[in-house]
Amino acid sequence: MGTALVIGVGSENGVGGAVCRRFAREGLHVVVAGRTEAKVSAVAESLRSSGARATHAVGDATRSEGVAGFFDAVERVKQTLAGSVQLADVAVTETRVGAAPNQVVFRMTVTVKPS
Repeated sequence: MGTALVIGVGSENGVGGAVCRRFAREGLHVVVAGRTEAKVSAVAESLRSSGARATHAVGDATRSEGVAGFFDAVERVKQTLAGSVQLADVAVTETRVGAAPNQVVFRMTVTVKPS
C-alpha cells in the first residue's frame, strides 16, 4: 500500500507516536524516525506488536545527512512514500519520492516550535 515517514518521534505516548499509529491504521508501513534509538525502536516495536508493519531510523533531523538517512530507510522498504510528517525542524535535503501513475502521493509537514 505504501510507506509513511514520521520524523521527530519521541515518546510512544506523544504526538509522534499518535501519528505513527494513525498511519499504521491506514495500512501503511511506518518508518519511525528520530534521534533516540530507544524511543524510536520502542514505537516501532509497539506498532509491530499490534500487527502493523514498521521499521525505525535514527538520525538528527537538524542535519542534512540525518534527514537523508531517514529517506534512505524509506527506500529500503521498497514501497511508495505515501505520507511524510515532520514533527521537528528539519534540514533541507533532496527528497526522493516516486509514485505509480495511478497513485496519489501526499506530503504534510507539521512543524512544532516552542512558544
